[in-house]
Amino acid sequence: MKKLPRKNKQWASEAYDALNKAIALFKNDYPQATPNDKLRFIDYAMPFACFNRGVNNKERAREIGYYILEQSPFNNKAREQHESLYDTLSFLLAYLDSHVAMGILNKNKTDDIIVHLSKHYDLALEH
Repeated sequence: MKKLPRKNKQWASEAYDALNKAIALFKNDYPQATPNDKLRFIDYAMPFACFNRGVNNKERAREIGYYILEQSPFNNKAREQHESLYDTLSFLLAYLDSHVAMGILNKNKTDDIIVHLSKHYDLALEH
């Protein structure tokens, strides 16, 4: 379990680190990823969040996963126009929303963290 970030900068760094690790894992799992495979990239967010917070209860992880699904409306047109950016933002939002589901963050804080990420990090990463 990682130390809990306090500042937006720390949260952004942790989320971006999880994103990069998820991309490496995804590329290993799907070396020739099809467009349908790439839809599964968001599935990597919750396990990273749970690992970083020491959540290893499967029922709790399932509840967090359901929360993410409720928060993540899929927009196929936006994804078609900006696939790598859309998938990156979807991952980061799911990662942060996992922490909302855990009661660690609130939606206003996640918005602030996303703004920080958009200003200081490259979000158009290929996976």
